[in-house]
Amino acid sequence: MAAVPAFDAETIARHAEAVRRLAHRLVWNQDRAEDVAQDALAEAFAKWDAVSHHDCPEAWVWVVARRMASRRQHRDRDREMRQRLVVGPD
Repeated sequence: MAAVPAFDAETIARHAEAVRRLAHRLVWNQDRAEDVAQDALAEAFAKWDAVSHHDCPEAWVWVVARRMASRRQHRDRDREMRQRLVVGPD
């Protein structure tokens, strides 16, 4: 059985910028994109033993980032709608 590649600083550096760019295209906010990218990479780290055996672990991280960005967008939109119901429109 092949050895599991390490999840180290080189792995993060190699993929972090691409994940941030993807997240930014999805949420259109640099701070939120950074949060999404960090969360996706943190999840990859937590599950690396399983993720590293995928044919393309980078794709797994991208899918996680896309899901996180979508959830964040929905959560923010729902929060804004609730705020409008309580406070009223601007």
